[in-house]
Amino acid sequence: MVFANPFIWILAVSNFCIYVVRFTILDWGATFLTQYKGMEISTAGTVVAASELVGGIAGMLLAGWFTDRFMKSRAHRTCFICTVGATLSFFLFWKSPAGMPWLSAIFICLSSFFIYGPQALLGTSASQQATKHACATANGILGIFGYASTAISGVTFGYLADRFGWDSVFLVSVIIGLVGAAVVALMWKAPADGYAKAEKVMAEISESEQ
Repeated sequence: MVFANPFIWILAVSNFCIYVVRFTILDWGATFLTQYKGMEISTAGTVVAASELVGGIAGMLLAGWFTDRFMKSRAHRTCFICTVGATLSFFLFWKSPAGMPWLSAIFICLSSFFIYGPQALLGTSASQQATKHACATANGILGIFGYASTAISGVTFGYLADRFGWDSVFLVSVIIGLVGAAVVALMWKAPADGYAKAEKVMAEISESEQ
């Protein structure tokens, strides 16, 4: 229910992508705001921290409620919507004009608001698809992909910023965000969980052993 389950790998790739966008904000958000938007470093740090606390907490809570209320517990659908929202907000944060710090603050908070939905729910979706028999393994795979993203958002983006400027960093981040949305969109018609499939597989195994 894990290694041969395409849904788990779809969720893992999407997790990698959303973590790239998240860590780009965490690692480089304050630096970008000071160097590119002309914001004071103390203000920039406060904006990034506030986006994590306010946007993140609200995003997780509302994403969970939205999934149960409107998506019939299909967490992967909420993940798709939130990933699109996060990427769009991140793009607008990038393109917001310098000299308008309040606008940059709004867009970075919106980015965090949408990022923390899939960050919380991708693991939930993986657990549902893998069922209780393999949910820990599924979440382990997602965790590996998530933290592997630091290879991109850390050293690689630092190199890009020095060599080609901040536009290259944000362009790559937006592309990766779009890839994450496109990948998880492949699951749109998937069921909320994998229990029906697991029962079918177990029944086939039982029949073959008789």
